[in-house]
Parts: sequence; structure tokens; C-alpha cells
Amino acid sequence: MRNKGVVVVLSIVVTLLCLYYLSFTFVSRRVRQDATQFATDANGSINLSKKQRYVDSLWNKPVYNLFGAEYTYKEVKENELSLGLDLQGGMHVVLEVSPADIIRGLSGNNQDPAFMKAMDRAREMQKTNKGNFADVFYDAFKEVNPDRSLASVFASAATRGRVSLSDSDDAVLKFLKTEIESAIDRSFTILKTRIDQFGTSQPNIQRLQDAGRIQIEIPGADNPQRVRKLLQGVARLEFWEVVEYNDPQLGAALRGINDMLLREKKAQQAAATSSEIKTSETKSTGKSDTTKSALEQQLTNAAKDSTGGSLDSLTKLNLSPLYSLMNPGYPFLYNVKDTAEVNRILKRGDVKTLMPRTIGWFWDVKPDPDITPGVEDLRLNFVNLGRNAKPLLSGEVINDARLDYDQFARPAVSMTMNAGGSRIWAKVTAAASSKTPQGRIAIVLDNYVYTAPTVQGEIPNGNSQITGSFELEEAKDLANVLKAGSLPAPTRIVEEAIVGPSLGQVAQNQGLISAAAGLGLVIIFMVAYYSKGGLIADLALLFNVFFILGILAQLNAALTLPGIAGIVLTMGMAVDANVLIYERIREELRQGRRLREAISKGYERAFAAIFDSNLTTFLTALFLFVLGQGPLKGFAIVLMIGIATSFFSAVYISHVIIEWMVRKGDEAKMSFETSLSWSLDKNKIFDFISLRKRAYIFSSSVILIGIVLIAIQGLNLGVDFKGGRSYVVSFADPIDATRLKSDLTASFANAGTEVKNYGSSNVMKVTTSYLIDDESEAADEKVKGSLVEGLKKATGKDFVENDVQVDKSHFAIASSSKVGATIADDIKGSAFEAGSLALLSIFLYILIRFRKWQYSTGAIVALVHDALFTFAAFAIARVFGFSLEIDQVFVAALLTIIGYSINDTVIIFDRIREYIGLGTSHEREKIFNSAISSTLSRTIVTSSTVLMVVIVLLFFGGETLRGFSFALVVGVVIGTYSSIFIATPIVIDLDSNKPAPVKA
Repeated sequence: MRNKGVVVVLSIVVTLLCLYYLSFTFVSRRVRQDATQFATDANGSINLSKKQRYVDSLWNKPVYNLFGAEYTYKEVKENELSLGLDLQGGMHVVLEVSPADIIRGLSGNNQDPAFMKAMDRAREMQKTNKGNFADVFYDAFKEVNPDRSLASVFASAATRGRVSLSDSDDAVLKFLKTEIESAIDRSFTILKTRIDQFGTSQPNIQRLQDAGRIQIEIPGADNPQRVRKLLQGVARLEFWEVVEYNDPQLGAALRGINDMLLREKKAQQAAATSSEIKTSETKSTGKSDTTKSALEQQLTNAAKDSTGGSLDSLTKLNLSPLYSLMNPGYPFLYNVKDTAEVNRILKRGDVKTLMPRTIGWFWDVKPDPDITPGVEDLRLNFVNLGRNAKPLLSGEVINDARLDYDQFARPAVSMTMNAGGSRIWAKVTAAASSKTPQGRIAIVLDNYVYTAPTVQGEIPNGNSQITGSFELEEAKDLANVLKAGSLPAPTRIVEEAIVGPSLGQVAQNQGLISAAAGLGLVIIFMVAYYSKGGLIADLALLFNVFFILGILAQLNAALTLPGIAGIVLTMGMAVDANVLIYERIREELRQGRRLREAISKGYERAFAAIFDSNLTTFLTALFLFVLGQGPLKGFAIVLMIGIATSFFSAVYISHVIIEWMVRKGDEAKMSFETSLSWSLDKNKIFDFISLRKRAYIFSSSVILIGIVLIAIQGLNLGVDFKGGRSYVVSFADPIDATRLKSDLTASFANAGTEVKNYGSSNVMKVTTSYLIDDESEAADEKVKGSLVEGLKKATGKDFVENDVQVDKSHFAIASSSKVGATIADDIKGSAFEAGSLALLSIFLYILIRFRKWQYSTGAIVALVHDALFTFAAFAIARVFGFSLEIDQVFVAALLTIIGYSINDTVIIFDRIREYIGLGTSHEREKIFNSAISSTLSRTIVTSSTVLMVVIVLLFFGGETLRGFSFALVVGVVIGTYSSIFIATPIVIDLDSNKPAPVKA
């Protein structure tokens, strides 16, 4: 074997990297277990607040020491293999930023009838045209107003200096596109800040490119209404005067608060023991004046030096947390983990009474790396609320804000205001700059300070430049934030899914059982069929699973239930390469070659078929990842990683191990055959080709029956394909789904409603189209309220929010999902696009590899046959009461079937190419039958292993994967059948000439 050293080194490096990243997962699990133990009382009850406090206390403290390198709990969490929402519970939301509202805002909310008509027409056109809304609007505008220019609408006070009446349509259209893009980026920035401050671990937010949508996942979110309000609230941009730390009124108030907290602390100590009372009285003598003078000195230092004074002298004093938690070098700078304690103090009623009513406070939005590099410290800013607690200015006065550069070519932000804002701004800046030292103005968005620049002088015309030590991206973000008030970008929730903690735990258990059972069956089968060679294949398989998990952790990807399904499926497919190699080795041994030579030839001759089959499957997974949404991406990531790692482990790692064992002197003991494999491998040639017409008739009949049934009863589309709302409801006792459906249909105003068992008789899945076109929060609450009232009336039970509280008299909504009609159309479109591009890429690849269009056509016809047959199987199953949904997970199954089927087909085609190249026969049917028969053993073994793990998924994977598993069971059987009876015979039927040698 060539490059053996490279394979060994690479294997060691990848293994060490996987161990490194997976170690964080084990440490994180240990910390969570310690937190649970700490928060569990004598009765076994867990105090969740106490558990969270334990975790928070370790957030920025080292919890893991790896060869001298220390990692905080936060760093551990960032590097661990995280779980998806379906495995731990939480909330998934997709928000859409409305470009129509942005265009209306840019027009100055123009009420011109022609403009309004163009907007209405654009919305109608958008339903069928998925292009950029600005382009769609332009087409609609020209259709309604052929003689008007865009500038006549958009040259207004709101766009002064950016659009003029003389601008061309192209220039205005470019401006609209830029502003829409900017608004989406702004919404992303604002939402990211809100989510980061939400208080949950590892929230995830990402922008979905080319869709104007933002996807957010919040693990452990237990208050959906609060999340919705947080995400859809209008951004508040405000300008406040900063109260400096040396302000006498502020200083007196803070000293009073500190003294009160100290007295409270001493009173608590005094109540403990009499000895502590005595100690407390001794220490209290003369303390107040000392503390006061020290605090005054600290505040004076802060005023003299913006870089801060020193708290070294104060650390020796008995200070309250308001001061003791402060960064010793900088006033009112606190570690992120301590901000909750400071907030708790400042929100106390007795503390508020000591603080002047005219002074409020806001935190910085993020740490300043220039002040405390590498440390997450946030500054507490005090502001002047005035008599009415109103800001100096709000965001509505800003006309524009953009990235600029100062006189030193450093990133800055330029800002312009309207006439009213400019007048107020001139007074505000004149007052601030006249102070000694010059005053500062805090720019606050959603109660967080983004910057607080010092005012250098009066700004009379509303044109301001904000400078500072900005990075380029920071300046862009600030410019975007400043436009939040003048051009709001309303967001609406177009997709939502909520998974309760109990349902997430059930999914975890189902996933683990499926993975363990699938792995066990494959290991046993390979040993039973290939003896010691099977053991090596099993070792390669374990490497493969280990690599998948390790790489997922390295990529910071979440493991979802479809992802576990991908791992289980990869187990079955991973042995395919070893099966190909071992079958080749056995063929070489039957031809009389020695073991070492047979091993070398087996690996060499199987390589092309393994590479081709893996690459075609990888292409389908790639398109699924690029074009798929939600659970499809998680599945596709695992599948792509699995294909790559299984190729490496089966082709290279197993080869190294086998060669090492043979060279070690165990050649006599090395075996690739057992009594089972010997009895099944009779080396017979079957006449498959002669049965092709019967196969054509059989397939056509089943597909035709399926098409007729689909035409009659339709497809059972899931919520993500048809839109609507879906709920999984948990009961303690079995419920009659049929009776429940009639009661709920009335509750939903006779809208389309489906009720079915979801895994067990006491769990129901309710899907309804009630208010499907209304995506507002009010509609969500109305539908949920109708569901709850209908369930109460039908069952006589009461509703509880938490699914762990379900008992004989209560029910709960364990999970829910909402998909708007627009996004449902997009999901269907992207699914169709992924399938079409996968088929096209496979056609082109087969054409390039085999140099004849007949091979490509045969392969594609077989794949289309497999897809149609699977649809037909779902339609037929529905007739017999086994109703399964066609959803995104079904699409993943369908593309997996395509990848699996093309594997079989490519391997047969590869053997045909080899036999034709030998030139031993010119009889087409004999060559094709020989090729199919010689690969039959591999086909049976691979199909059996994949079928075993898929059946495990069908029975143990849970209701979420039921449709996925059923589709794969059908697909594996039919994919094997079509490779033999459809793809290969079609090549013969299309090629009327005698076969010419095909070059590799």
C-alpha cells in the first residue's frame, strides 16, 4: 500500500482532534450533572434557579484543564457538541423582513393612488415571481405608470441628498435594493443583540441569504410569548445625556446605597451568632466616614482620568457588591456574569428610593476590547432622565447614517437629521460641549448603549460625525443601528416550532436506541458474514462514527434527530465500501491469487466503483444542504461528513490494519469468508435481462395505481409544505382521535383539521388550516385558544403549560409549529430544485465517467422510477390507514434513496465497463447478466445492512422519523430492484449497437 505513513499520521491527527473537541462535551456534561446535584434537595426536587446560579457562577471560571491550558465553562460550551432543539427542547423561529414596508417608508409613506396600486400589484406578482422584490415592484410600477419615473415617488424629504428628481430609474432602483439590504442587516444586528441578552445558552441566529429572512433557534426557551414579543418589538433608538461618575448627586446616592447594603449585611451577620454581633459592632466603629472618603476619592480619580482610577485601597474595605464586584481599574465596569447581581440591587424598591428620579442607567451592548482586552466586562452608564423621563431625541429625526472616515482615515459614522431634529440637536450639543469636562451623549437602542461619544462643540446643521476606535464592521453596524428609528424594518414570524423538554428527552432516547441498535446489528452481521475481515470493517465503522461526532463538534454544528438518522443510515452505507473490497478480494482468491496479492488487487479494483458511488451520493447531499431548510441541513451535513469519513476509514484505515495483520504473520488466520457467505455465494449467472419486460409492466402498474390514488385522495402534505399550524398534545390516558377531530373541527370554525395518534394513543398531533393566511401573533393566540377550549370541551381536562405536569386531569401542548403560506411555497420550491439539480448533476457525472448517454439515461430513469414508486407506496399505505406526511424529512429520505440507488447502479455499470474492456464476449445480454450476477453478493449484503438499520429507525426512531424510515425501507428495496431490472436493461434497450470498449 502506497502512502501508508500519510494515512497513519492523518488518522492519528484526526483522532486527536476529535478527542480534543469531544472532550469539551464530556466536561460540559459533568458540570451540568454537578449543577443538578447541587440544586437537588433531600426530597429529590430540583431548584432550577439554584441550578442556573451554579452554572452562572462558573461561566467565566476555569472548569477544564487540558495539559496546562485552562478553559472556562463558557469556552467549554462554545466547543461542545450541542444538541438541536428537537433533542433538548426550545424554540425555532423564522422571521421575514418586509421589503414592501421598507419601500413604503422610503417613499415617505406616499399615499399616491398610482404608487399604492403598484404596491398592490407587486404583492400579487410576488406570489409567482420569487425574485428580488425591488425588481418586482419596478415591473409593477412601470405596468401601472409607464410614463412616470421612480424618482418622482422617492425624491422626498426622507431621502434628501440620496435621491433627486433627475435620477434615472436604474439609480433609484439600485438605491432601493441597497436600502432593503441594509434594513435586513439592521434587523439582523438588532435581533442578534436581543437574543444574546435573552439569557439562554447557545442561542443561534443566522441570516437566510436571498430570502430576506432571519432564522433564530433558542434552546431551552420556556416562554414562547415572551420570545415573540422580544423578536417582533419595534426598535427604540434614543439619545440621552450621560451623567458622569463624579456627579455630586449621583455620588451621594451611590454612597447611600452602599451604606444601606452594608447595614443590611451586618444585620444579617448579627442575627447569626452573638459572637458575630460583637465582631460586627467592633468593625462598624468609624467605618462610614472612611468608606465615604474612599468612594469620593475613587469618583474624583474617575473624573480626572477617563482610563479609570484604582480600587486597590477600596478592596481592603468592607464594600457592598455594587463596589466589590467592580473592575479594580475602572469605575462601574463589571464582568458579564456579575451584571445580574448588579441589576438585582438596582431594581430593588429601597434602592430606587435612594436614587434620584432624574437618573437612570443602561448597560453597554458589548464589552470594549480596548479597555479590558480578553475580558468580558460591561460598563454601567448613568443618564439624565430629566423631569419627564424622555430622551433628548429619538430615532425618527435621523434621515441617514452611513460609514465614513475621519481625518486620520479611521472608520467613523456620518449622521444627518431632519429640520426638527437638527434644531434640537444644536441646542443639545451646545449645552453638552459647554460643560467642563465636555459632556457625552449616549446612543441607546433597545435599552443598550452602543456608543457614548464626547461632544466637541455645537452641531448647528444636523450633520454629525461619530468617531472613536471603531473597527470597520463596528462602524457599519453603528450606522445601521442609527437608521433603526427613521426606517424601521418590521418583521413577522413566518415559521415557528416549539419543542417541550419532555418531547425533547423522548427524542433523545429514541435517537440513542436507534443508533445503538443499528450499530449492534451491523457489527454482528459483518462478523457473521466476513469473519475476521468483518471485525476490521467493524473497527473502521467505529472510527467512522467517532469521526462524524468529532467533526460535528469541530464545526460547531448541532446534532439533531434527522442528524442521528443520518448517522444510523451512514452505518449501513459505510460498510458498502468494505463489502465491495471484500467481495473483490474473494474473487481474486477464487482465481488462485495469494492472500497478499488478492488484498492488494481487491482494494485497487474496488476503488473506482467506491469513489464513483460515494461522489454521486455526496452530490445529492450537497444540493440538499445548499437548497434545503431547517432539518434538511442538519441531515445533509451529517450525510456529507459520513460519506467522507466512511470513504477514508473503509478504503484507507481498514487497508492499513489488514496489511499490518497479514505482515505480522497472521496470514493463515486472516479470513474474509464464513459458512454463511460461502453458502450464499455460488457464483451463478442469472438471466436478469430477460425479465425486464415483466419488470417494466410491474413498475408501471404500481406507479399508475399510485398516481390514480394521489389524484383521488391527494398527498398528505405536512405543515411545512402546505402552511398552517400543528400541535402535539400530550394526555395521561388514551384518546379517541376520530371523536376528537369532530369536536376540534367545530372549534376551528370548520376549517381543515387533521387529528391523528403521534407515536402512542395518549399523544395526538393536531394540524389545522384555521387562520392560515393570518400570520400575526394575535392569530397564533386565537388558534391556540380555540385548540385549548376545544380540547377542554372534548376531554373535560384542564390545560397546563409544562408538558411534565400532565396527569389524569390535565393535558399539555408538548410542541407546536407554524409555517406561513409564503414560506411553505418556498420550501416546496427549494425541495423540487434540490431534487432536480441532484438528478442533473448525476446525469452529467455518469455521462463523463462512462462516456455514453445511454448509461446516464438508464441511471436517471431508474432514479425517477424510485421516486415515483416511493410516492405510490405512500399513497397505497394511506388507503390501508397508514397515513404518513410528505414533508421536509420525506424530501431528505427521497434524496437519500436517490443517492443509495445510484450507488447500486454505478457499481453494476462499473463492472459492465470492466467486462466490456476485457473483450471476452460481444454478446450484450451475457455481459450485462454476468456483471449483475458478479455484484449480486455485494448488492444483497449492502441492501441487508442498510435495510436492517432503516427498519430499526422505523420501529425505534419515533414518530418524527416514521415517514422518513418508511420511505427508506421502500427506497432500499426498490433501489436495489431498479438497479438490476430498470437501469441496466434500459442501457441495452437504448443502445442498438454492439458494445464498444469503455474507457475508465
